[in-house]
Amino acid sequence: TAAVDAWQQALKIAPTHGEAQFGLGRVLAQRGQHEQAMEWLDRYVAAHPLDVAGVTAFARLALDMGASARALEALAAIPRAALTDPALLALLGTAALDTPPTVAAPYVEQILAARASP
Repeated sequence: TAAVDAWQQALKIAPTHGEAQFGLGRVLAQRGQHEQAMEWLDRYVAAHPLDVAGVTAFARLALDMGASARALEALAAIPRAALTDPALLALLGTAALDTPPTVAAPYVEQILAARASP
């Protein structure tokens, strides 16, 4: 599609451009190309771990792909201020419930501690 082509062209010019990585990942996810989308969103989140929109898109895609532990790991790094968003908290809950308890527990504890701190 034109959108994919445009984002790919932008990345040829500037391979580490965050907006282009995020945009291409979102477009590919919308087209059902989840593996490719995950590659670009993973790069974006690695460079921008505190970007709530990027982490949320990554986590949703990871959950869709059955990678709940990866979703939970990314979500656990988001800023404390974002932990008041009900939609984000629901996404965190889904990721925690879909992850084995021994893997989820440290992330859940980290998130709860962040919410409790002043």
